[in-house]
Amino acid sequence: MKRGFVLIIAISIIFMSLISLIGAPLAAGSKERIKQDFKSATSLLFLNPSTCSMIWGGNCSEGPPESFKNTFDSCSTGFGGDESINEIYLNQSYLLFGSQIEIICNVMIWGIMNMSDAGCGWGWNGDRLGIYYRNSSTAEWVRKAHFSQVYSCENYSVSFVPDLVEGEHQIRCNTGYKISPNAACASGDYYDNDDVSFSYYAPFISITLSNAPIDFGDNANPGSTTDAINNPLIVEVDSNINFDITTKADYNEFTSGTDSFPVSNMKWQTSPSSPLTPYSTSETTVYSNKRAGDFNMYHKLSVPLAQPPGTYTADVIITAKATGM
Repeated sequence: MKRGFVLIIAISIIFMSLISLIGAPLAAGSKERIKQDFKSATSLLFLNPSTCSMIWGGNCSEGPPESFKNTFDSCSTGFGGDESINEIYLNQSYLLFGSQIEIICNVMIWGIMNMSDAGCGWGWNGDRLGIYYRNSSTAEWVRKAHFSQVYSCENYSVSFVPDLVEGEHQIRCNTGYKISPNAACASGDYYDNDDVSFSYYAPFISITLSNAPIDFGDNANPGSTTDAINNPLIVEVDSNINFDITTKADYNEFTSGTDSFPVSNMKWQTSPSSPLTPYSTSETTVYSNKRAGDFNMYHKLSVPLAQPPGTYTADVIITAKATGM
């Protein structure tokens, strides 16, 4: 008895809304010291982080200017040795469409480091910070956040859903004394520009079956239980997201002309020693929350006693779909 297979591929994508944090610029004034209570409580416990220092292979807390270039375009890395982007942290270096990127810019104000408590919480009245973004298809930087007053040792962050463009996306944090709130490339007497990048891709799932269709050959006889002669069915899945593999029968019966018997007489298992699950027209999960790889399904068939001879067929649907869909 032979069985033909139908493959269904399903992907579930959720697009999240954009978050943009915009502050008001600080009015011009003298370079006076100001202080706030040092708090810097933002968590940096990211799972697959990317940082400015990791991207450029150097210490982004140098300078400014740094001893190496750490901007992606012709923008100056910095000047003045005072206001500095100490580090940039991204929550992930590789994201899928619909995911949020979180950027944390850690600021140091070196010119006041001789104060008590190592200068943390201090800043010059007029120290500002901007966070900018661009995707892989444009050279234009877009402001995602502006902080009109920043302080030494503090973290400043913004989260948003990037543009739906595949490839490398770039982030810039810049800080300086009275820099323009709209200047993607900060300049002046005291400033720093640091960049970092991440990859952004569309999710995909592809599925291929090997050892299909399931074949019981001439071994399936009435009143007997038989293993498929081409066990196991191999479900090969290539994907960059977590997925579930499910199965179900398209109809309730094996048929041969006018003769039939229940499709539940065929059962699957993930290994020769694992529990057997009968087929039905209800979807059943075979594997859950998996990553790309090969997955086995073993099959057994019980033929009812006195079942008329014939070539019996039924269709089974094998589905790979995003986990949680």
